[in-house]
Amino acid sequence: MAQAIFKSWFVDFEPWGGVMPEGWEYVKLGTLCESISKTHSYNKDELIFLNTGDIESGRFLHATYSRVSLMPGQAKKSIQRNDILYSEIRPINRHFAFVNLDAPDYVVSTKLMVIRANGINSRRLYHYLTSNDIIADLQAEAESRSGTFPQIRFDNIQRMDILLASPDVEERFSAILQSIYDRIDCNNAESVRLAALRDTLLPRLMSGELQVR
Repeated sequence: MAQAIFKSWFVDFEPWGGVMPEGWEYVKLGTLCESISKTHSYNKDELIFLNTGDIESGRFLHATYSRVSLMPGQAKKSIQRNDILYSEIRPINRHFAFVNLDAPDYVVSTKLMVIRANGINSRRLYHYLTSNDIIADLQAEAESRSGTFPQIRFDNIQRMDILLASPDVEERFSAILQSIYDRIDCNNAESVRLAALRDTLLPRLMSGELQVR
């Protein structure tokens, strides 16, 4: 739904008769966000470490605490609510996520870019960076680099153009995105709860401890 609305408003300009409204402009993403590399304070013996494979298509795949003393060397960066996590390696694998929670106990890999919006709604920026066209463009840039893995840097994101509408349209679109992503987050949380319930009940059903009458 979000992609369909984006295409209607920002590609086809359907609400404005198919013509880009006056005052809209393309700007470089580098003027609207920054890459954050703040080292975690390691203020606890155990923290939650997220590597590139621990996030996918907008979701954190675990919230398991590990001993800091046993974490790998790339466990460095701190994050905060509304940050965007974006893997440097193979963008097409969709290892990205939006931080929709307070995260003082999270530490992330140096292979994850921590992107913080500055001058644009965070969800709007996340939606743009995770759109299929942008992922394809970043994957092409990754494959053009020499190295062991197809990889991008924040420089690749900084140089990209984004079309900004008038402030009132940006505010309306961001509100729509927030509503959609709130629903997505709610559904994802429910899926986690249902999976935990399944994992609890299924062994008891299989063993005969519980019966379905």
